[in-house]
Amino acid sequence: MLNGLMLVFLMGLTMKIEYGDIVTMDLNPTRGAEIAKARPCIVVSRTSIIRHSKYAIVVPLTSNTERATSYHLVIRASHWNGLAKDSKALVEQIRSLDKIRYVKKVGSLEPLYLQELEKRILFVLNQRETF
Repeated sequence: MLNGLMLVFLMGLTMKIEYGDIVTMDLNPTRGAEIAKARPCIVVSRTSIIRHSKYAIVVPLTSNTERATSYHLVIRASHWNGLAKDSKALVEQIRSLDKIRYVKKVGSLEPLYLQELEKRILFVLNQRETF
């Protein structure tokens, strides 16, 4: 029987998280108003960095598309991205997560959505005035 550390090590050897992937990540535990539970997230860190790090930078998604602000990105569910429902990218909640929070790959974000997401990330990080 494998102990927990060995299982995490083996999982890290086999998982392939890449830039633009939509993956389910377990966001618990959280604090305050941070978005919680296992949910789809868009991987926004460089693939080359992910491969040599224990972390991945992600933007969490929610299926609650109401009250979307100009910096949120509403993504329509599709076979390509694997989302079951239209979702909103919560760009203001971008975060770095240990890859042990990885649950599974859902799909990949379509290139046009990815371009729009990049613009919004730069805006939220105060690196761009408009998008």
